[in-house]
Amino acid sequence: MKKFAGIVMALLVVGSLAFALNPESVEISTTIAQTAKMTINEAAVTDGDLTSSDYTEQTLADSGYGTEFFVNTRSNTVNGFTLSYTMSPLSSTTTTNKIPVTVKTLVDGAGTGTETPITSANAGIAQTVLSKSSSSGMENHSIGVFVEATSSTWKTDVAAGSYTANLTFTFTAN
Repeated sequence: MKKFAGIVMALLVVGSLAFALNPESVEISTTIAQTAKMTINEAAVTDGDLTSSDYTEQTLADSGYGTEFFVNTRSNTVNGFTLSYTMSPLSSTTTTNKIPVTVKTLVDGAGTGTETPITSANAGIAQTVLSKSSSSGMENHSIGVFVEATSSTWKTDVAAGSYTANLTFTFTAN
């Protein structure tokens, strides 16, 4: 009987080892979609999701920079992104005169910003504001934008008329 009990115990031990030698697993996974979004707003958005743009026009200030507005971006693209803008001097449909402007951009409130005079020579040429070759998770950036007439005598430098120009921002995933 003792011999039989010993054999049964040995078989139970060998049987339990057989189960332990064949482990099974469950793979846990997820997929995070790449996101690249931009809005133009009256206020900076430095974290969280971006809703919609609420800033669409600005009158050229009599002197100095006009009211600051913000280009807000949110992205987690693997290969990074580029934010750029194009602009031309203000022009009129009733005269050939042009009003050159200076665009100042300030990335994430750091430093003094970058001023770019917009003249007929560089009209429509893309000006890079922010470029990243990779992202390390979801990134929010807020770029303060200021626009001023390059000449302090701009109102007397040109003929009467309505002058306009589009400041167009492009946010591209690399």
